[in-house]
Parts: sequence; structure tokens; C-alpha cells
Amino acid sequence: MYHLGCVPLHTFFANLLVGIVSLLDPHLWWKSGVIASKGKDFVFVRYDEYYRYLYVWVRGPSVLSLSRLLQLLMEMIECLINCKFQQATVERFVVCSHCIDAQNQIPYRFKVSDIEYAATLGLKQVQCKEKEIRTDIECFGWPSKQKQKSQNSVALSRLVPDLTLSFMPSSSIIDYSDIRIGTFSLASIGDSTLDNHKLGSSSQGSVVAATYKDIPVAIKILPIADAYDLEAVKGFASFR
Repeated sequence: MYHLGCVPLHTFFANLLVGIVSLLDPHLWWKSGVIASKGKDFVFVRYDEYYRYLYVWVRGPSVLSLSRLLQLLMEMIECLINCKFQQATVERFVVCSHCIDAQNQIPYRFKVSDIEYAATLGLKQVQCKEKEIRTDIECFGWPSKQKQKSQNSVALSRLVPDLTLSFMPSSSIIDYSDIRIGTFSLASIGDSTLDNHKLGSSSQGSVVAATYKDIPVAIKILPIADAYDLEAVKGFASFR
């Protein structure tokens, strides 16, 4: 879900529609929305001109294929923003999966930047502030006036599968024990050893020389933040 400030929504959606129609099978489209599919998975994209939100839904039987489809849509949207609307003010949100499961009328929305920050801290879950007071914020086009409060833990793997790599088959995920830096495995490496094999670094991570099953490789290590660190969050955002 995107909040697109100062973006000509008609032009933005027209460009997005071209990409969706070229890569997916369109079933129905109109001025502000489109329904398309890829195999057994369905996509519903629409924008709200008054509140300036772009909503993206995916539905289907397979979590793996849905994650890939959602990633494809996100890449199309981000490409449009970065290539044609660089000056736009854009906020990104993820609707709470717990609220969707519970069929809450007004689901909680996580800011993507907050989720990326949680990832930099090494957290695997975030708290859904379900039914928090949100009288000044709308969700899905309708103002919210609910005032009851409760909290539930939501796994990052359900909110951002592209960041946690949960959509990938286990055979595609590398075991840390197979990566060696010098004579040490990545799982037990110390900072001094990393520094000795560093090829380069920035505020958004370090690149070190290593081997994977005796094959020379270069690996990027993203920073883990101890406090709110904008550069660490940017590092995770660029990784996504």
C-alpha cells in the first residue's frame, strides 16, 4: 500500500497498467483499478484519488507464488517512482496479516520503514496495534473511529517475505556454516577477522572476501542497529 503525495495519479496508474497488462493476464480494468491474474494467483490494484493511496492485493493458493507475484508488482511500482516521479513524496505501508486473518474491518497498517528498522535490530516479529485510535487516518478509503486497543505479534516473514527470504525454497538458502572467511565459518566470525578480509564498506554495509564451498566469493554484510539508525534502515531498503 502506497501513499502517493504530489503524484499525478492518473498518469502514474496508466503507466502501471501498461506494465501489469504486459506481464499478467488482465480480466477487468477501469479508470482507477485493474484485476489480473498469473496462473492461479489474482491481483487487484486500485487507487483512491481523494486520499491518494494506491492499494495492492494478491490472492491465491500458494504462498511461494504469491510472494513472487507481489515482489514483481512492487518492482514495477518502485521502478515507476524512481524513474518518472523521483520528486514525489511516497510513504509505503503493509497491512497487518493478523488483522486480515481475523477479518478486522479496519486492519492496522505498518510503515515499511518501521518494519525495515525492526529487521536491522534482528527482530523476527513486530506488534500489531489493532484497533488503535486512528480518528485522523483512513484505511481502504473509510475513516476509522474505533478506539479499542489490543496488540498481537506478527512475524516479519508474513509481512515482508522478500526481506526475510521466506518465499525462497529452503534449498536456495545458504547455510552459514558453508561460508568461510579465512579459517572461520561465518556463523562464528569476529569483528577483527571481518576487518582483515574487508574489501570495502559504507554506512549501508561491508563487503568481505570469503569462500563458499571452497569457491571464492564476495559477501555483503548488512549492519545491525543498536538504536534508530537511518543509514542501517537505508541498507535494508536497498537490499530489498
